[in-house]
Amino acid sequence: MSEHLAVTELSPAAGEYDCVYSLGMDCRPRHIMKHLDLKSRRGPFDWIGGRSVAALIEALQSQCQHVLTKEHLEPYDTLCQEYKKYWDPVSQFLSTHDFALIDGDLEREYPAFRAKFDGISARFFTHIKHSKRVLFFLSVGMENHPDFEPESIAELVVLLPKLQRCLTALCAGEATLLVATYYEELAQSVMPNIHFAIKHSFTTDTPWMEGAEYQLWESMLAGVCVPQDNTQNLFGSAFSHCDNSG
Repeated sequence: MSEHLAVTELSPAAGEYDCVYSLGMDCRPRHIMKHLDLKSRRGPFDWIGGRSVAALIEALQSQCQHVLTKEHLEPYDTLCQEYKKYWDPVSQFLSTHDFALIDGDLEREYPAFRAKFDGISARFFTHIKHSKRVLFFLSVGMENHPDFEPESIAELVVLLPKLQRCLTALCAGEATLLVATYYEELAQSVMPNIHFAIKHSFTTDTPWMEGAEYQLWESMLAGVCVPQDNTQNLFGSAFSHCDNSG
């Protein structure tokens, strides 16, 4: 469990769920879920970058079959010293953590990546198909990045309900969507089964997902509870978590 200060206000999405999954569009939703021990299995959007809700809907509708296709991958941010990045301009997703930074070879590495990604995707879609109460956590808008301009508020007002309906069609019950956004105006919108949390920018000298940033993201899931495992019959492994403290 986290050693950070306890959160004193519940998330707008607080409640009991069969499982919780990240929809990206960056690593923060999955990172905080993992640290809070909300033990959902890995999903296809955990560690890849996304650009738009429209592209996310298309990926879900195709069950990720066309996400990060090898023929479409282009080297991206080649000066980065931490990760080997590839951008897929067709599906509009970015691979950041999947390929070797040193002595990497896309032709050699891609088959193993694809097999792993397809396995994670298949398990994700099977799990939510058999789950009645699923919370999906989405972070929209990547700041200060000209290649990843977020969709406008007007576009998101239309797209987010479409996304929620798409997710519901994939689940055994009504899907709940928690959206982290910079837009105060968007966060004031009222949409069925969609909740909003405000995220903030932090200085570049602040360690990633530490201190105040960690506490902010932790608060977004305060009161979210996964009290009972529903995956044992599907995957042969158990997990459960329920933390209503603070």
